[in-house]
Amino acid sequence: MGADEYTFGELSDFSGNGIVNFEDYSILIIYSDGYVCVGPDWCNGSDYNRDGKVDIYDLEKFAANWLWQASWYSP
Repeated sequence: MGADEYTFGELSDFSGNGIVNFEDYSILIIYSDGYVCVGPDWCNGSDYNRDGKVDIYDLEKFAANWLWQASWYSP
């Protein structure tokens, strides 16, 4: 896997702490409240399908990665 290739698990870790949890969920929820998402940031990555908004389709991708952990993560 190259440096520019990521899994959805990695992309769902918005806080960068190595696990997809409530900290990341809170970031997703903030952007779901009417923000207009544009590149290159796409609302901190929470607009997975890049349609300009964080909605149920983005939440579906996020939920599929709930509690994903990086290989280096240690609780």
